[in-house]
Amino acid sequence: MLEMATFLLLVAAFFTAVCALYGRILTPDSAEETWAVIRGDGPGNGLEQQVRSLMWLRSWGLLRCRVILDDGGLDPDGRELARTLTRRWPELELLSEQTL
Repeated sequence: MLEMATFLLLVAAFFTAVCALYGRILTPDSAEETWAVIRGDGPGNGLEQQVRSLMWLRSWGLLRCRVILDDGGLDPDGRELARTLTRRWPELELLSEQTL
């Protein structure tokens, strides 16, 4: 029984290592010139989901670039959502028409 548990643990560790290395091989090198820009408009439908997915990739090290949220005509509710998201993730940059 102990041998089976040890074997399963080693298989799980090997699988985890292979997945981690495979992810590193496929991940592009980090570059300051690379940006991920999310354009928000109107009430910001789907904005939170897009930001969450990019921030999740960043947290796992699978995305190494700046994430910018572009105010492409957000209404007041959309702007409030964008501000909430930038408070939640300080590394998220909000680019509005006033900053241009």
